[in-house]
Amino acid sequence: MSRGRDPLALSQVIGDVLDPFVKSAAMIINYGEKEITNGTGVRSSAVLNAPQVQIEGRDRTKLYTLVGDRHPRGNRCTFWWEARQTVYAPGWRQNFNIRDFSAFYNLGPPVAALFFNCQKESGVGGRR
Repeated sequence: MSRGRDPLALSQVIGDVLDPFVKSAAMIINYGEKEITNGTGVRSSAVLNAPQVQIEGRDRTKLYTLVGDRHPRGNRCTFWWEARQTVYAPGWRQNFNIRDFSAFYNLGPPVAALFFNCQKESGVGGRR
């Protein structure tokens, strides 16, 4: 897909959160029966439970690390090519920086990325 039409570039995930990369793994994320694609809008009630994540790379001997905010403000998940090692979640999530995290653990470039927009349920929050 050309970078000009790539949802990650159009949404500024590439540049703001990630450096440009070449996708080298297929990734499918499902919340229940709903498959999530880049830019999908979902209600908060639809993502209460953990998703089913399927990653299929070209080299089945490689492992993957899922990097994303546990309690996100604007949910962005990034998948990184990974070697066998223990990776610890930072204790403090405010201003979490994926580039710094990747550099600290020598994770290398991402193999796939996905983002979605989570919206509040109708009647929750907002002006009163």
